[in-house]
Amino acid sequence: MASVNAPDFERIDRLAAEGRIEAAECAARALAERLPRNRRTWWRLGRLLQEHGNDVAAWRAFKRCHRLGHEGEGATGLLDILVSRGRLRSALELARRLAGKEAKSARLLGLMAKTALAARDVSFCRRALDEARAANADTPLLRIMAEGLDTLQCEQQSGDSMQGLRHIAIAGFAHTGSTVMGIILGSVPGFAFAGEAHNLVEVKLRHHGGSGKVAISEDIPVSRWPVACRVCKRDCAVFSPDFRLALAKNRVSPYAAIARRLGTTNLVTADKTPALYMRYDPLCRFDMLVLYKSPVQQMRSELKVIRYYEKVNNEIELYQSIKVNLNYWTNNYLNQLYLIKNNGPKIFSQWERFVADPRTHMEKLARALDIPVHPRILDTIRLGHFNGGNTSVDVNELRETGKLTLRSSNAPDLPPALEQIVRTHKRANYVHRLLEKRYRAMFG
Repeated sequence: MASVNAPDFERIDRLAAEGRIEAAECAARALAERLPRNRRTWWRLGRLLQEHGNDVAAWRAFKRCHRLGHEGEGATGLLDILVSRGRLRSALELARRLAGKEAKSARLLGLMAKTALAARDVSFCRRALDEARAANADTPLLRIMAEGLDTLQCEQQSGDSMQGLRHIAIAGFAHTGSTVMGIILGSVPGFAFAGEAHNLVEVKLRHHGGSGKVAISEDIPVSRWPVACRVCKRDCAVFSPDFRLALAKNRVSPYAAIARRLGTTNLVTADKTPALYMRYDPLCRFDMLVLYKSPVQQMRSELKVIRYYEKVNNEIELYQSIKVNLNYWTNNYLNQLYLIKNNGPKIFSQWERFVADPRTHMEKLARALDIPVHPRILDTIRLGHFNGGNTSVDVNELRETGKLTLRSSNAPDLPPALEQIVRTHKRANYVHRLLEKRYRAMFG
């Protein structure tokens, strides 16, 4: 197999970083045609095409890569496209064909487990996870799928733990208003907002010199756990340490346990990502409210976080961070559009438009969800116990006034070069058009 020099890939990456996507694609195609037997060139071309919205051409490139090598890179790309598009039957067929191959990456095994879990195929999901353990593969996706499989198996053995309970799952991305929307819906009589349920049961190791997340346990001091409640802080009697420990060990729908703890039959949560909802309720027994912003508005919010928390100002590092977030944004919403097959309605709401006209949006949302929303609900906020969420939400002010004021984003503008990259990102803008179509169908 002919070799490829690192500068060849560096040139392609540099063209993409400069926003010259067509030139980068041409360079990648030329490299693949010059070295047609080199699987890495086809994989790189496939990744570039997939990242910028040409899934059809990316599929062909990944297929060439798959035929040339046994490392699973091409197969991973093929399965990724099928899963993100929600083509579970085709994805499961491909995953089963790949099961007999010897060499599989941790990402490929994670996608195989994700496909099987979404299709409710317990035995195949277990097989993929067992193979990952035998190979000492450990990724966040594999850990989430393992916990989702445990939940699914326990549900099948014990019956429907959500019987008699209603769950509204707020999905989306960071900084799309999930906390504010949860507080509004939690103020409806008979409803309770729990916030980000995953924060009740896991610890982020990056705050303690490590990486990844682990479940809370008796071995980890309570002072290192995430704060229990935004209202009561660490001394919350509802989300007490004993309850959180029991919840971390619970493998039968944690959402049911949280609802009963809050004394409600109508639970609202804001775990946001499909991976977390599949982890805690792989049967997807919830109504789904998906909040989103346009790619440019979303990346403005991400830029604010990157500069404030990560202290990144170098243009190349900013580009890499925005690129990673934009691809994650794209895949996240593709999964919310197609992968999650929830039992109830799935509603898409554009956050900036909601802020501009909350009353009209709430009236239509109330009809779609069949919930009793008072016309002046923003002035009659009832604050309960909830976890996590955007720190810009002033809990003390809400408790004193009972009024919620909606504000537009104050995130800084993107630098012109970064904004051009976001605006010309074909895949992200394709997904945004799909979201807009769903939004207009609901809100006009």
